[in-house]
Amino acid sequence: MRREPANSGKQTGARVHRGRFTVFATIGAGVMTILAACSSPDAPATITPTPNSEVAASKTVEHNLADVAFVQMMINSHVDATDLAGLAQQTSGNERVRELAERINVAQGPEINQMRDWLERWGAPAPEDSEMSGMAHDGMSTGGIDQRVAMITLLKLDGKAFDRKFLNLMDAHHRVTLAIARKQLSQGQSAAAIALARSIITVQESEIAEMQTLLRELNQ
Repeated sequence: MRREPANSGKQTGARVHRGRFTVFATIGAGVMTILAACSSPDAPATITPTPNSEVAASKTVEHNLADVAFVQMMINSHVDATDLAGLAQQTSGNERVRELAERINVAQGPEINQMRDWLERWGAPAPEDSEMSGMAHDGMSTGGIDQRVAMITLLKLDGKAFDRKFLNLMDAHHRVTLAIARKQLSQGQSAAAIALARSIITVQESEIAEMQTLLRELNQ
């Protein structure tokens, strides 16, 4: 006949007094143990406190380096686009060109502020304070045309010549921006940045189609 350990009565008494508990899981290397009361609906569950380091380690990473690069490049791209659009709003005599330029400014201005907030939250530098500084004017965002040269060229034009040049520049700019946004979809991790990339793709593909229509009409 198997003997019970001498202290089994005390253990049983302790279990009755405190409520019976079940060990649900030991995660990873096994330091987080969760105990829940299961014998009585009135018996409170007991949760073993988890060290702060373990909580931090268990959190999903909010962003990665691809997200930071995307946001920095997109800020530069948007700044260039809003500069071009602002000039078109002031200069173009074509109502539809001015309306397109206004939409670009209205959409991209708030996105610049939003992306700057992300960089600050992530502890990452703004593009002008990082290795990205200067890239806004090296042809990256206007399809191989220096932004300063593009602005100077536009300032010398008016009428249909201005509208055609503006639309061609913005079309090229949008196509580079689309490439940056599509790269974010495949490499980024931040859900918010990925959602922004998708929105940019949708909006700018539509605007490219609109600009192509306007260019055909201007060239007739």
